[in-house]
Amino acid sequence: MNRKRVIVSAPGKVILFGEHSVVYGKLAVAAAIDKRLFISLEESNENIISIKLEGFESENKLLVLDTVPLSSYSEKLFETLAATNWSVKDASNGSLAQPPEFLMHSFREFFSKSNREPWMENIEKYLESHSSYQSANSAVRAAVFLFVVGYLIILVYSEKTYRGLCVTIQSQIPVGAGLGSSASYSVSLITSLLVFSGNIQIEDSLGTCMLEAVNRWAFVCETFLHGTPSGMDNTVATFGGFLSYRNGNKETFQIHSSATLRLIVVDSGIPRSTQKMVSLVRQRYERFPEIVSPILSSMDEIAIRFVQSAAASDLVSDSFSQQLAILMKTNHYLLNALGVGHPQLEEILSIAQHLGFEGAKLTGAGGGGCVVVLVDAEKSNDQVDALFRTLQSTFRCFEIVLGGTGVQIHQPTNNKSCHSQKDIHKEI
Repeated sequence: MNRKRVIVSAPGKVILFGEHSVVYGKLAVAAAIDKRLFISLEESNENIISIKLEGFESENKLLVLDTVPLSSYSEKLFETLAATNWSVKDASNGSLAQPPEFLMHSFREFFSKSNREPWMENIEKYLESHSSYQSANSAVRAAVFLFVVGYLIILVYSEKTYRGLCVTIQSQIPVGAGLGSSASYSVSLITSLLVFSGNIQIEDSLGTCMLEAVNRWAFVCETFLHGTPSGMDNTVATFGGFLSYRNGNKETFQIHSSATLRLIVVDSGIPRSTQKMVSLVRQRYERFPEIVSPILSSMDEIAIRFVQSAAASDLVSDSFSQQLAILMKTNHYLLNALGVGHPQLEEILSIAQHLGFEGAKLTGAGGGGCVVVLVDAEKSNDQVDALFRTLQSTFRCFEIVLGGTGVQIHQPTNNKSCHSQKDIHKEI
């Protein structure tokens, strides 16, 4: 018997300009990259959900959840959903409904021990009863919690039945490096569940309305992971390409380029917390508004200048590359002025500039994470190789191409994807 299987992927992203300033209504520019996160869902004959995570930590992780006790832990959630008369699809026109209103508030209160919703307490209590969940790192725990909530709301609540699943999550995107791994996960998770439940047909192309719905759901997931996200990361992961973003208004723009725009991503190896860095900048803004506001305005002008120039120039021309290098370097110094730099990031910039790569900046929230280094068209392969050799003695680095596709539904192959019974029963 053929078991239903769904495979979805979404890209990581790199922020070119606008980190932190976007939270204050300034323009940000981001691009999808050619590194992706994949989620595979396959029906299981057993009353279990086995979740295998690859690329979330040094070793792969397999968690096995029993759907039978999960039903009792989910009663409070279903009572809350029923009280709002919510359903996955809008009864009037059959379109995907907005996420439940209470969900975003509940997610934002998750880290407050005193204000948690009872249904969240119940689900966490259920997950904590599994040793593999207890021993997992924070990224894995967050991914599993979000999966269970999405599974319960989109699959179980709409179908009124628990289904066994084999779930495989494979990430090419480093976690905690500012490359949008969480948003890629949120977008892939929501899309895979909506496809698996039949709310999105696997043979359909993802049109604008469907993508907007996925994006709304993914933003709610991001509030759980980051508190008060800008919404830019999930928007890039959903739509792909290049994106300018301000106050929730997104706009894709055309890139005129005779070749691909290349960056080298250098991972400092220093984990960073988006929530912590956003809070730090907020504190500085509230304490020194007259000082911080001009910094944010300057970052806004840099992003505007990039969009204007990109629309009028070939991105790999010498003149544009020189301008882009100056914009990147200036933006980096402004981020340092906001307090989100780190000595390791400065070491990476120093190495790059010493070898003739002037365009470099931190990307993401800062405090660690990654630096992106511009590879302009005039750089020879020998120069690029020399940079890689020097950096790789201390740091992990890899090349990316900008402007990749957004979320995609893939046609499953006939390859077996369910996890081995030996491994599953070892975890139970």
